[in-house]
Formats: sequence, structure tokens, C-alpha cells
Amino acid sequence: MMNKTTRGIAACALTAALGMGGLFAGAAPALADPAAAEQGTITVTTTEGNAGVSYSAIQIIKADVDSAGKATHITWASDEVKAAVEGAIRAEDPAYAGTTAQDAADFIAAHIAGTNSTTILANTDFGNKLADAVDGIAGTAVAAGTASTLDEGWWLLVTDGSSLGTGAAGTSPIFALINKDVPVSITEKVSVPTVQKEIKEDSTGEWGTIADSAVGQDVDYRLTGTVSGNIATFDTYSYKFNDLIDDGLTLDGTSSVRVTVDDVDVTDQADIKLVGQRLTVSFDNLKALDGVTVDADTTVVVTYTAHLNDAVAIGEPGNKNTVRIEYSNNPNHEGTGTTVEKTVKDFAFGFTIVKKDKVTDALLAGAKFTIKDSAGKYVQEDGSMGDEPFEFTTDEYGEISVIGLDADTYTIEETATPTGYEQIDTPITVTLVPEYDEEQIELTSLSATFSGGEGDGVDADGDGLVESGSGITYIEYGNVNLDITNDKQIVMPVTGLDGITFTYVAGGATLAISLAGLALKGLRKEQ
Repeated sequence: MMNKTTRGIAACALTAALGMGGLFAGAAPALADPAAAEQGTITVTTTEGNAGVSYSAIQIIKADVDSAGKATHITWASDEVKAAVEGAIRAEDPAYAGTTAQDAADFIAAHIAGTNSTTILANTDFGNKLADAVDGIAGTAVAAGTASTLDEGWWLLVTDGSSLGTGAAGTSPIFALINKDVPVSITEKVSVPTVQKEIKEDSTGEWGTIADSAVGQDVDYRLTGTVSGNIATFDTYSYKFNDLIDDGLTLDGTSSVRVTVDDVDVTDQADIKLVGQRLTVSFDNLKALDGVTVDADTTVVVTYTAHLNDAVAIGEPGNKNTVRIEYSNNPNHEGTGTTVEKTVKDFAFGFTIVKKDKVTDALLAGAKFTIKDSAGKYVQEDGSMGDEPFEFTTDEYGEISVIGLDADTYTIEETATPTGYEQIDTPITVTLVPEYDEEQIELTSLSATFSGGEGDGVDADGDGLVESGSGITYIEYGNVNLDITNDKQIVMPVTGLDGITFTYVAGGATLAISLAGLALKGLRKEQ
């Protein structure tokens, strides 16, 4: 006996006359079982996502079936089946007075009409109620994808609930007529639910699987789920989004969560919970929503807004957000399936400024910088953006580390220099340029372009410019190294003149001193 709570109903198609208006018409009265049961074959093809599902075939009526699909010598397959079927008939029509398998066949033919190989019976249809009544009776094992031999007659195929793996679902009830001359080939009538996860890239406004953001910046997420193709068969249909957010992301409560079913806002009808880093949006019965008629084409959409926090991961592997849907997978029965998980990532980056003496490469502490993005917002100490400038100060190693940045162009301005060094007056710009693999959802490269300092563009010999060899990036750290140098100012001792302050290795100052010496020699010759 199959456990009623673990099976999913699956069956196969008869012809367009499965309503059986023609199946038993003109059939001879059934006075006895056929002398020797003939056998035929049936092959079941599973739908996408249901690989590995198997079935139990339950014979309802024994009969001789000819090549035209006409059944004669109709008898019950067993007393247990007889009791189950007659119970379902009397529940449908208390006035039913039939006593034979032929009587039952006539009633069934009149109450399951107009079906074909693609018909999905609703939970209110008599065919579904009949299948539910027969469910649990011992049957013959049928493996998907291979021809199985069954006695002639009318059969119900039931999905073995224990074979429903992740992402699988049982199909709706249909019935198969087996005869010795025509092999029966059927395909499950169900589509397995799916889920799609998307994140909006702020620079383009487009939805995809990858975005990059700054700490504190709002990030929009969208979850889109479909339902089982045979949802009409279910009495109730539970449905739950299970969304797990990385520690580098923060969802401040559930106030930003919005839920729609077929574009109708049902937020107030959803059970929305945030426990730690897990958001769940669930419905005990999706089919019971007010103002919405749920069918096989229904889509459920959840949107919400989160932001990166100070625990943000820099570079690869990114800040992940993963979702799956848990759904009813057995028509009219308990049991749930789970969709394949879908993931999106939000990336953040950083750069390290190293302040050096231009000539000696000595590391310089105490240099101060402000950094702003292309929108004119200033980078704050934690990588977030603000309206007021924040001054970063190089440490004893001459370094400033800035993390949690969006892919953008940043302007670096030196606001103070270490004692004895010339300040850089021209801003330096750094543009972070990531590249992604959208299919693998990963960062594949990170580069940077630089400009500014003295003159146009990057010149390793210029004052305050990026040194050659800088711009080295590390994908796993999402970081760019940026060396910025300063020329030292030195007061040299001279005789007979006030001390002259000039920029060490500054060509212009050196040239001025040389010209002054030549002028003095010329005056002496004239005298």
C-alpha cells in the first residue's frame, strides 16, 4: 500500500475520448473475467526537472480492449478497487444505484468527458476525486523511460512520492487504457516551479545577476517565481520564498518588502519574516488569495531593498544573496518540493594609496586626502558616501586603505602634506573597471585607469603622479594599489645670500641658479 501523504498523482493520456463516452459504448455485458488476460506496454516520459521519478500503476477495470480502444468483458480489478471507486461515485451522486463494473464504467464515462492527453483535471473534477479514492491501493511498479508490461484494462498511474527529489513534482490524474495491440506512450502533465533572482545595477538601472555598489548604498532585489503547471489539481498550494542574505548585506526590517501575484499587490496577505539574515515570504494556500485567480501561468514577485554594510566582502567572491522556493508538490496531499537555488552577487572594491618620497621611496606618514565620486559625494571612513569631505591620513607605513567602493571614477585631492614636502595641487582621478562572467556570476578582472597630477595623464616622472608599476589589482581582494609621490623641499646653506628654499630635483629651480652664476662672471670681465 502506498502512503497517501507521500505520493503525487501521475497518469497518462487516453485519447480525446478519455471521457469514455466511446470507451465503453456498446460494450458487451460483463458476466465473467476474461479467460486469460492479454498484456500491452506503457512508457512514461518525465518532464524537465522530474528525472528519476517512478510510478505505481493501479488497475481499476479489467477488460478485453481492441485496437480501436473498445472495451468488453468489463470487470473490477479487485474488491478493494470496487469499494474505492463506488465510494467515490456515491460521494459524487448519492442516488447512484449501480452494482456492476459496467455500471461504474457508464457513470465514469458520463462524468469524465472531453479530456485529452493535455487535460489537467482540477481538484473539483470527478476524475481527480476518483484518482484520490484509488490512491493507496497496491500497484505495479513502473519505471520512467522504459516500456512496462501491464494487463489489458483501465489503469491509474500514481507517482511514487519517495522518488520526488529536489525540484520535482507529481502530475495530475489521468488514466491509461492498455491494450495488447497498441503500445501506450505518455508524458507527465506538470511543469515544475522555477525561481529567478535579480539585482539592479544602479549605473544602468538594469536587472541582472551581478551589480556593484558602495557601502550604505541602497540595492534593489527582485525574486520571481512560477507555480506548478498542474496547480489546478491541488486543493491547497503552499508557497514560500526562502532568501538568505550574506553578512555583508543588511536588510533593515521588512518595510521595503513588496509582494505581487500576477501584478496584484498581495503584500498584506503574505507572511513576511526576517530572522537573522534569512527572509521568508510565504503563503499557506496561494489559491486562497483575495482578488487573485491563480492558474498555471501565475507568477509571484517579491521585491525589497538592502544595502552593503561594514562587513562587506571586497572583490571575489562578492556579497551573495541566494533564494529557493518551497512548494506543494503532491496534488491534494501533503509534501513539498524545493526549486534549484538561484544566486546573485553585489560586488564592492577598494584601493590603497601609498605615499612615498619621489627620490628615496621613503614611506610618508601624515599626508591627508579627500576622495569623492563622480556624483560629487565624498567617501567616508567606512567606504560610504556623504556630503561632507572626510580627510584620510596616511599611517606610519604611508598608507590609506579605502574599501567598500562602487565601480566609479574617484577624484583624489591632497589637502595636507608631510612637513618639508611640496603639496600636489592638481587632483588625481582613479577609475575602477571590473569585468564579470554573468553566467558563472563571478568577477573575472579588475583594472584601473589614472590621470591627474602635473600635466595631462599619467607620467611616472611627473610631480605627484602615479609611479610606474602601480595599478596592480588583485581580483580576490578587489583592490587597486596606487602609489603617489611627493617632491621634498630642502633649504640649502649659501654664503652672502638669504637661505634659498627650492624643490629638490626641481628642474626649474636648478636652471635659475645656473643662469645667475653666468651673469656674475660677465660683469667682472667688463670691469
